[in-house]
Amino acid sequence: RTLLTSLDNQRATAHTAAHALKGANERVIESQGARDEAQARHEQDAATSQSAKSRFEALNSSLGADVRQINEQINVHEQSHSKERRAQTDAENKQQAASKDASKAAGRLETLNEQLPKIQATLDEALRELGPFQAPSIIQVLELEATDAPFTERLHRAVADASTTDDRIKTTETQLNNRLDTLDEGLGSRFHHTHHTRDGIVTVGIVDDQGSTDLGTFLQRNSERLERLKDLLASHERQIFEDHLLTALITSLRERMDESRVLCEEMNTAMRPRKLASGQSVGIEWRALPGADPARKQLLSLLVYDADFLSPGQLSQLRALLSEEVQAERRANPDRTYLKILEQALDYRAWHRFDLHLFDSKGVGTRLTQSAHGKLSGGEKAATVHLPLFAAAHTHFKAATLPCPRLIALDEAFAGIDETGTPELLRLAAEFDLDWFLTGHNLWVTESFLPDVMHYDLAHDASTRAVSAWPIRWNGTATIEGEGALA
Repeated sequence: RTLLTSLDNQRATAHTAAHALKGANERVIESQGARDEAQARHEQDAATSQSAKSRFEALNSSLGADVRQINEQINVHEQSHSKERRAQTDAENKQQAASKDASKAAGRLETLNEQLPKIQATLDEALRELGPFQAPSIIQVLELEATDAPFTERLHRAVADASTTDDRIKTTETQLNNRLDTLDEGLGSRFHHTHHTRDGIVTVGIVDDQGSTDLGTFLQRNSERLERLKDLLASHERQIFEDHLLTALITSLRERMDESRVLCEEMNTAMRPRKLASGQSVGIEWRALPGADPARKQLLSLLVYDADFLSPGQLSQLRALLSEEVQAERRANPDRTYLKILEQALDYRAWHRFDLHLFDSKGVGTRLTQSAHGKLSGGEKAATVHLPLFAAAHTHFKAATLPCPRLIALDEAFAGIDETGTPELLRLAAEFDLDWFLTGHNLWVTESFLPDVMHYDLAHDASTRAVSAWPIRWNGTATIEGEGALA
């Protein structure tokens, strides 16, 4: 874009110089004409003056009375002659100035003409570097205007508002990596993405059974596949498929919902014995969303029972209710794939919600609303938020076999929590035997009940875009820094 602007400026300057040269030449010609005209008038006035003097001399002796009149005419002619002489001098001065301007303009034009090939060569090289941007997939991403304007102009307009600061580039790189992770997750095991970098442009493609291709072609190819599959899957075949699939899903849904209830029971077992400063304890409940329609309530009531204990009529009713969930999702999102429709329609998690409860010393519980949470102390507020998280992690890791790491990661851990509340949360996490990966500003974990904590103090150098790490270890009684911490 800078080279294009430079070339345009040079061309505009050269055009201005050429126009100035042309104007100077025209002024030279005009001044030469004026000078010639003044010279002619001067010669004519000189001849007229000479003729008048001759007549004066001839008539001076014989026309005594008319001498005054002739003398006056001579004076008039002499004044006219002086005026024309001054005009001629002005014309000559203008001609000289115009000649100087023309010489300067010619020199400047010659210099610009010598520079233009170099600028053109630099521009050609820049255009070759812009070659990757002309790929159809890149043009689609940039949303270039479909006009007859040159490609460089359309590209310039498309990226005119782009930010190229170090922070923006770093943010964009992070966004790209996150979206590639999301893409891989959506592609599943059958496909995978590939990407390469050329001239600073990251190009992403998809590898399928026909090789690597760009995203647009892959999308078109999959759309064509989907249309063919829709044609192959007739309506009566789809109905049979859904009936058999939904029958198998009934058992799976019930097992998942039972696991969620067991998870809540185990979390309550872990949380209820741990008291807050006020003597209260925290519990959790997993229940159906309030305000569900009658069909959803009936579906949930039937899913409570094992399929072996349901009558044929109840099984048929359950399949019909599940089928209606699928059909409703299909009507709401007709463009989605059938698999995606099933995932959304039969997502039992969207039918329920978690509620936190506060229990007093007598075991009487009330729902922890925003209003009730606001009345707690700072430490208790933090505990009611983090305790369910720690309990959920603890219960989840119990299902794994050793040596599964019992690891949780918190970004900006314990932000906004005072110095009293943070040790209490650390104690809770330690009681659940959890390992942590924490980040935060001024986050120093050196509590006496923690046997071993490794810190890394990170320093960012904006000029080199590098981060250095200084290790500091807490061994339960003291801190050790540098190589000693690593040893």
